[in-house]
Amino acid sequence: LEVTTLGFGASELRGGKMWGPDIPDAQAGEVLNAVLDAGINFIDTALDYGRSEELIGAYISHRRSEYFITSKCGCIPGEMDNVPH
Repeated sequence: LEVTTLGFGASELRGGKMWGPDIPDAQAGEVLNAVLDAGINFIDTALDYGRSEELIGAYISHRRSEYFITSKCGCIPGEMDNVPH
C-alpha cells in the first residue's frame, strides 16, 4: 500500500459539534472530492467524528478505489462533548 504523505482528517466534517464546523452536506461533498482531485489518497476518520463516515459514504463511495480510509477504536461518542476547549 502506498499512501500520500499528506492525508485528510475528516474530523472537520463532524458537523454541529463544538469540536468542528457545521458545514452543509453539499460543501462536505465538495471538500471530499477536492481532496481526491488533489491526489490525496489517505482519509482518517473515527466513530466520534460525528457524521464524517456517513458523508464519506454519501459523497465519495463511488470513488472507493482512489483512497484508503482509516479509523480508530476506543473512541466513545460524546465523551469529548463536555471537555472545555
